[in-house]
Amino acid sequence: MRSLISELLVILAAREEESIRLEHRVAVMELFFRQMMDKMSSDERQRLIEGTIAKVNRDELDSAGYDVNLLHQQIHKLLD
Repeated sequence: MRSLISELLVILAAREEESIRLEHRVAVMELFFRQMMDKMSSDERQRLIEGTIAKVNRDELDSAGYDVNLLHQQIHKLLD
């Protein structure tokens, strides 16, 4: 029983480390995205925003509701 718990803890630690790396990658991409948006003209920025929202709305039909909701929140956070 102890070895099973130990194995589960090792797996949990690995997943947590993977999650932290993923969070760091998202943060870096967010910085890159913001810098890219700052360099765009307002027309380019608006086209990107509209295209992104249209794409998310199309994909919404094929995805799980929870994932789509998280994606919407992240997009609004980045675009506002």
